[in-house]
Amino acid sequence: MDFDCAIKKIRTQIKYGRVVDAGRSLYSLLEQYQGTEQEALLLAILALELCYQTGAYSEAIPLLERLLQLDISIEVRNRALGTLYVCKKKISIVTIDASLDNVELEALMNLVRKGHIFDFGAHPNGLRNSIFTNDVEQAQWLAWHQGIEEPFKSWNGLRAHAARQLYSHCREKGIETKSFDKCIASQIVEICEQNIAGEMMHFFDDVYGDLIQIAKAKLVGFEPDLYKKMWRAYKNGFFPCGWKGEFPNGKLCIFFPDPVSH
Repeated sequence: MDFDCAIKKIRTQIKYGRVVDAGRSLYSLLEQYQGTEQEALLLAILALELCYQTGAYSEAIPLLERLLQLDISIEVRNRALGTLYVCKKKISIVTIDASLDNVELEALMNLVRKGHIFDFGAHPNGLRNSIFTNDVEQAQWLAWHQGIEEPFKSWNGLRAHAARQLYSHCREKGIETKSFDKCIASQIVEICEQNIAGEMMHFFDDVYGDLIQIAKAKLVGFEPDLYKKMWRAYKNGFFPCGWKGEFPNGKLCIFFPDPVSH
């Protein structure tokens, strides 16, 4: 994957709350491109888009200080200076790293580790007030189409909004999730790699991204309504892939793969 394509993918991940993957990719690229003209762009994305959005103020400060040493535009310099001021002010607030000793998180992880939620073979009647499809192309349309027409809503848009709600809560409460990002998020990805197969591979990124976000919400004790609905679907063996109607009213769209291909 070339540099421009990698940047486009990373910005998409940030936009839709896939901050763990985005961070890994950015730091990996930064190692490759340090000392080149691309370094300023990578530092700007890391500090001005990823770290600041997720409330990682202490991590953003050295990135911003390095960025300000480079040849950058006046606009970027002003943004970096403003963000650096905010970050330094924010870290004066005492923050705590959320403890992984959490009953709600452990209950979720027990289900994830058992792997049964990845069977995605539950009978459609098992979840009321939902719309079901076993057509993978329709599920992809529901899940990914940015300009989806009424009465359906942008699924990525709803998930991104829920992610912003969660990050805002963590910032306001001074909650960090370093231990979670290091231990639990990577564990969820590994479990998904071991359990997801067949048609569900089309939605691999969606599944592990959803589970990481839902788990993090349980960890910090703040669950957006969308995550509650999504987790209810997942733990009953369904893959949530869209929304019909005005949220939070309306219906959750569910994909269940063909047993032959699953």
